[in-house]
Amino acid sequence: MLFSFHSSLGISCIAIILATALIVWSMQNKQDGHFLAKNVGIVIFIISLLSILCNSFSGAEYLITGISPKGASMDVHLTN
Repeated sequence: MLFSFHSSLGISCIAIILATALIVWSMQNKQDGHFLAKNVGIVIFIISLLSILCNSFSGAEYLITGISPKGASMDVHLTN
């Protein structure tokens, strides 16, 4: 759980940095496609920000309760 939280948070932070760079580039350059680049950057920024907020809420809930969501167990006992 903690590994997936940190990796998702890191990918979201990278996406925010790249979206900000795309928005800044589109504002400085008035070439073909600057309007599309600006809109794509804004959409990526919003989605990444929502992802960070959801991950933070999930991580805080994990820290408060101390119970991690369990996946499938690896020690499966087969019975006949």
